Amino acid sequence: MSSPCEAVGHFLIGCCLWVWSLVTLSVLATLVHLSQGERQEGDGKCVSIAEMAQEVLDGKWGNGEERKQKLGTWFYDLVQGEVNRILGV
Repeated sequence: MSSPCEAVGHFLIGCCLWVWSLVTLSVLATLVHLSQGERQEGDGKCVSIAEMAQEVLDGKWGNGEERKQKLGTWFYDLVQGEVNRILGV
């Protein structure tokens, strides 16, 4: 029979593993969502990378460093890649 301390230890380890699993699943779900070429706005609306690229071409995201800062590194690479594809670069 295990001691109360040992039982509490097993319980805490189980809880930590459970929380870690939830966090991991949440991160994976976010990465899958992002890899599908969408971002979610504050209002919950998803915007495709193609739509964002068109907004870049329309001048809505600024230019150069300003655009990089507004889009963030992750989205900048995705959106700029799509812009380049559209322009045939």
